[in-house]
Amino acid sequence: PDSLGWIEGVVRTNPSDSTAGIGLEFRKLSDGQQFQFPSAPRSFKFGLPAGKYLVSGFVDRNGNGRFDRGLVFPYTLSEPFLPYSDTVSVRARFETAGLELEFK
Repeated sequence: PDSLGWIEGVVRTNPSDSTAGIGLEFRKLSDGQQFQFPSAPRSFKFGLPAGKYLVSGFVDRNGNGRFDRGLVFPYTLSEPFLPYSDTVSVRARFETAGLELEFK
């Protein structure tokens, strides 16, 4: 617990995706360690080890808990995917707030 920091934010989607699940991934830059949250709430707060992270998310329209890239036959569109535009720093015993992911 002494080495964890908190990251807090919100996810916004189109009204048509209001019932779909959200998947979030935090990838630590220093060692590539991944922290995945396949069914994250729209307003989230997670404990993560200290470090800098790349953040990405997807709208889980089919509810299988993973990102689907789509199919050629039968033709199926890819699920919306969003990489966050900057690295996010998490500091031990502190809270990083204000992270906003907006799927358009």
